[in-house]
Amino acid sequence: MPAMTPRPTPALEGFPHWGTPVDASSWERVKEALRSDWEQTQAQFSTPSGRDGGERGAADCLMIDWGASEQAMRYGFAARVHFRAHGGWCEEVESLLGQDWDSGWGQTWEQTRSDVRRGWDSACQEG
Repeated sequence: MPAMTPRPTPALEGFPHWGTPVDASSWERVKEALRSDWEQTQAQFSTPSGRDGGERGAADCLMIDWGASEQAMRYGFAARVHFRAHGGWCEEVESLLGQDWDSGWGQTWEQTRSDVRRGWDSACQEG
């Protein structure tokens, strides 16, 4: 698998350096559906009935900011399209993406892993 470094090209701002214009076009088609799902999940877990007894639950693991979630989902979407031949999500892919993410994409891999995976899975549904 080729080495990945997080250098988006000016034409594809917000995408990894290995992102393509096709990724950007495809992303635009799925972004609003993901945002709608994200908003519903945020609403569900922001109510008292969505929490499990006041202890740390799923809501605490959710991104509070759509911009941060979108960036992670867009990254996962482009990764799945780019590494289509690699097959599905596996330890090797997750390790490579995690290392790349932690090298300069902002929040930590642990904070964004589930959103990256959601983007990855949405690319599987798109393609």
